[in-house]
Amino acid sequence: MLELGGADAGGVLPVLRDGAPVATLRAGEGEVTAAAEVGGQRWVYTRRGAELTARRVGDPEDAVRLRARRTSVWKGTWAVELEGLAVDVANTSVWRGTRRYSAVGRRLADSGSTGGWTPRPTLDPDPALPLEHAVFLLWVELAASHRVGDGAGVLVAGADGGADGGADGGGGGGGD
Repeated sequence: MLELGGADAGGVLPVLRDGAPVATLRAGEGEVTAAAEVGGQRWVYTRRGAELTARRVGDPEDAVRLRARRTSVWKGTWAVELEGLAVDVANTSVWRGTRRYSAVGRRLADSGSTGGWTPRPTLDPDPALPLEHAVFLLWVELAASHRVGDGAGVLVAGADGGADGGADGGGGGGGD
């Protein structure tokens, strides 16, 4: 089970698997909505309108390895593609806002929530699903939950994330 942990003082959210950190998400700057580090690989997550995309740092700026696009605001439906693999997204509970991700007839992951006063999205991925794909789907869940008012929301809304954001691998100049 993957879940988002609480943000540290620098605004970095750990992605936890059974309580142990396996990745991090940090708010980015400008069109870069978030930077992720998954298994030693750095990723750039971007939101443009209703589309969420991801590419590895070092890929051309227009490259897209992972993509999710909201197809209906009213129905809460999404179209997802993971490195060329079309993923079916089915709402499993309208009340809870949970989804099942599947491809080629097999379950890839189910979403959920931690519950409580400040619920955070969770993802129960199939063990064969690559971790970078699972972390991206968790980010999609964060976007789908419309949680832009809390600390995690800046990862989706594109708010200022500090001096560098860590997405481009470069310096970043001084933030305020």
